[in-house]
Amino acid sequence: RTKVLDAWLNGTNPLVDVALGAGGELTFANAAEKAGVATAAERYTVQWSRFDNATGTHSDAGPEQTLTQPRGQAPTALISARTEFISARLRAYHADQPAWSQPLVVYFRRAGDGWSLVGLERNP
Repeated sequence: RTKVLDAWLNGTNPLVDVALGAGGELTFANAAEKAGVATAAERYTVQWSRFDNATGTHSDAGPEQTLTQPRGQAPTALISARTEFISARLRAYHADQPAWSQPLVVYFRRAGDGWSLVGLERNP
Protein backbone atom coordinates (compact mmCIF):
# COMPACT_ATOMS: atom_id res chain seq x y z
CA ARG A 1 0.00 0.00 0.00
CA THR A 2 2.71 2.47 0.98
CA LYS A 3 4.70 1.83 -2.20
CA VAL A 4 1.63 2.49 -4.36
CA LEU A 5 0.78 5.68 -2.48
CA ASP A 6 4.38 6.84 -2.66
CA ALA A 7 4.56 6.25 -6.42
CA TRP A 8 1.22 7.85 -7.25
CA LEU A 9 1.15 10.76 -4.84
CA ASN A 10 4.78 11.79 -5.27
CA GLY A 11 4.76 11.37 -9.05
CA THR A 12 2.77 14.56 -9.51
CA ASN A 13 1.66 17.67 -7.65
CA PRO A 14 -0.20 16.13 -4.66
CA LEU A 15 -2.29 19.18 -3.69
CA VAL A 16 -5.96 18.40 -3.03
CA ASP A 17 -9.06 19.82 -1.31
CA VAL A 18 -8.56 23.28 -2.78
CA ALA A 19 -11.14 25.82 -1.65
CA LEU A 20 -11.62 29.57 -1.89
CA GLY A 21 -13.62 31.36 0.78
CA ALA A 22 -15.91 34.32 0.13
CA GLY A 23 -13.23 36.75 1.32
CA GLY A 24 -10.50 35.18 -0.83
CA GLU A 25 -9.05 32.75 1.71
CA LEU A 26 -7.36 29.92 -0.21
CA THR A 27 -6.91 26.58 1.53
CA PHE A 28 -5.59 23.24 0.30
CA ALA A 29 -3.99 20.04 1.56
CA ASN A 30 -1.10 17.82 0.53
CA ALA A 31 -2.31 14.25 -0.10
CA ALA A 32 1.21 12.78 0.07
CA GLU A 33 1.81 14.34 3.47
CA LYS A 34 -1.64 13.24 4.72
CA ALA A 35 -0.95 9.66 3.54
CA GLY A 36 2.41 9.63 5.36
CA VAL A 37 4.52 9.08 2.23
CA ALA A 38 6.27 12.47 2.35
CA THR A 39 7.05 15.31 4.68
CA ALA A 40 5.53 18.77 4.25
CA ALA A 41 6.53 20.95 1.33
CA GLU A 42 9.19 23.54 1.96
CA ARG A 43 7.07 26.18 0.25
CA TYR A 44 4.19 26.68 -2.16
CA THR A 45 3.61 29.24 -4.88
CA VAL A 46 0.37 30.55 -6.29
CA GLN A 47 -0.20 32.70 -9.36
CA TRP A 48 -3.67 34.24 -9.47
CA SER A 49 -5.36 35.22 -12.69
CA ARG A 50 -8.60 36.37 -14.18
CA PHE A 51 -9.93 33.65 -16.47
CA ASP A 52 -11.96 34.34 -19.59
CA ASN A 53 -14.05 31.20 -19.95
CA ALA A 54 -15.16 32.13 -23.48
CA THR A 55 -11.61 32.37 -24.88
CA GLY A 56 -9.71 30.21 -22.39
CA THR A 57 -7.23 32.99 -21.64
CA HIS A 58 -5.62 33.91 -18.32
CA SER A 59 -4.63 37.43 -17.26
CA ASP A 60 -2.25 37.44 -14.31
CA ALA A 61 -3.48 39.35 -11.28
CA GLY A 62 -0.30 40.48 -9.59
CA PRO A 63 2.99 38.73 -8.93
CA GLU A 64 3.35 35.09 -7.93
CA GLN A 65 2.96 34.61 -4.17
CA THR A 66 5.15 32.37 -2.01
CA LEU A 67 3.44 30.56 0.86
CA THR A 68 4.95 28.60 3.74
CA GLN A 69 1.66 26.96 4.76
CA PRO A 70 -1.15 25.40 2.67
CA ARG A 71 -3.22 28.56 2.80
CA GLY A 72 -3.09 32.01 1.35
CA GLN A 73 -5.07 35.05 0.32
CA ALA A 74 -6.23 36.03 -3.15
CA PRO A 75 -5.53 39.63 -4.15
CA THR A 76 -8.28 41.95 -2.92
CA ALA A 77 -8.57 43.61 -6.34
CA LEU A 78 -9.23 40.22 -7.95
CA ILE A 79 -11.85 39.13 -5.41
CA SER A 80 -13.65 42.48 -5.35
CA ALA A 81 -13.78 42.80 -9.16
CA ARG A 82 -16.92 41.58 -10.88
CA THR A 83 -14.92 38.83 -12.57
CA GLU A 84 -17.00 35.67 -13.00
CA PHE A 85 -14.06 33.22 -13.20
CA ILE A 86 -10.64 33.28 -11.57
CA SER A 87 -7.86 30.72 -11.47
CA ALA A 88 -4.89 29.88 -9.30
CA ARG A 89 -1.78 28.01 -10.49
CA LEU A 90 -0.37 26.15 -7.49
CA ARG A 91 3.02 24.51 -7.12
CA ALA A 92 4.60 22.73 -4.18
CA TYR A 93 8.36 22.56 -3.61
CA HIS A 94 10.20 19.79 -1.78
CA ALA A 95 13.87 18.88 -2.28
CA ASP A 96 13.09 15.16 -2.49
CA GLN A 97 9.94 15.50 -4.64
CA PRO A 98 10.69 17.33 -7.92
CA ALA A 99 7.36 16.32 -9.50
CA TRP A 100 5.52 18.44 -6.93
CA SER A 101 6.52 21.60 -8.79
CA GLN A 102 4.35 20.62 -11.76
CA PRO A 103 1.47 23.10 -11.86
CA LEU A 104 -2.01 22.43 -10.57
CA VAL A 105 -4.45 24.96 -12.03
CA VAL A 106 -7.77 25.38 -10.25
CA TYR A 107 -10.74 27.37 -11.51
CA PHE A 108 -13.33 29.14 -9.39
CA ARG A 109 -16.63 30.68 -10.43
CA ARG A 110 -18.37 33.40 -8.48
CA ALA A 111 -21.37 31.86 -6.71
CA GLY A 112 -23.47 34.46 -4.94
CA ASP A 113 -21.22 35.97 -2.29
CA GLY A 114 -18.63 33.21 -2.53
CA TRP A 115 -16.67 31.01 -4.93
CA SER A 116 -17.21 27.47 -6.22
CA LEU A 117 -14.47 25.19 -7.52
CA VAL A 118 -15.49 24.40 -11.11
CA GLY A 119 -12.37 22.95 -12.67
CA LEU A 120 -8.96 21.50 -12.05
CA GLU A 121 -6.04 20.74 -14.38
CA ARG A 122 -3.25 18.62 -13.00
CA ASN A 123 -0.01 18.95 -15.02
CA PRO A 124 -1.54 21.11 -17.78
